[in-house]
Amino acid sequence: MQHTIAIAGDGQMALVLASIVAQAGHETRLWSPFPEDAKLLAHTRSNMRLANFQLPAQVRVSASIEEIFAGATVAVSAIPAQFARATWQRIAPTLMKDTGIVTVTKGVEVSSLCPPLDVLEAVTGKRPFAVLSGPTIASELARQLPATLLCASDHEHFAALVQGIFSRPWLRIYTSQDPIGVEIAGAAKNVVALAAGILDGLEMGFNAKSALLARGLAEIVRLGLAMGAKQETFFGIAGVGDLATT
Repeated sequence: MQHTIAIAGDGQMALVLASIVAQAGHETRLWSPFPEDAKLLAHTRSNMRLANFQLPAQVRVSASIEEIFAGATVAVSAIPAQFARATWQRIAPTLMKDTGIVTVTKGVEVSSLCPPLDVLEAVTGKRPFAVLSGPTIASELARQLPATLLCASDHEHFAALVQGIFSRPWLRIYTSQDPIGVEIAGAAKNVVALAAGILDGLEMGFNAKSALLARGLAEIVRLGLAMGAKQETFFGIAGVGDLATT
């Protein structure tokens, strides 16, 4: 079944996801918040940070919210966490009441400490939501190297729908009913990754980095459990898998 997919954002992950769903035969639209960037992308179909990547010709690119989101059955948020609230306040009036939203944002809103799904629900209202996350580097997805992602949602049918839309022979999508766990894992692992980079800069060696990763994961798990997440999430692809990749 063909769906109309509207993607908010024009970064690397947004472009790769647009390519994936377009190649699967879905009507694919991509919204850029900057008119000049949208015009350039529509013309070149490329991104300087994704070598040899070409956005499929059938992907509609525009800076018009109405043109991209009107009639979309599934919307994807690839907007940085600090700009998501303001962006989706603009988009929300255009969405149909039953449009489901998938976030691929990893992080929390600094001002409120809310994870992405909380922000999206606050500004767009009750509807199906899901988080799509895992050990995926956009440049490798662009090359169609083998990868996995986890789609977590409180709406089992919506998770299955997203799984079907994004699955490719080289990209396996698993499902979960622990969206808060997946969001915490995706955000907190960045803190550990920064610390790992500091250790590299200080030339502290692999022993110290391994200890950091192990103890960092333990802290992430404790935080997740305190927020109602499931422990097994942090030992799967969205937890230790994403931590190792980052």
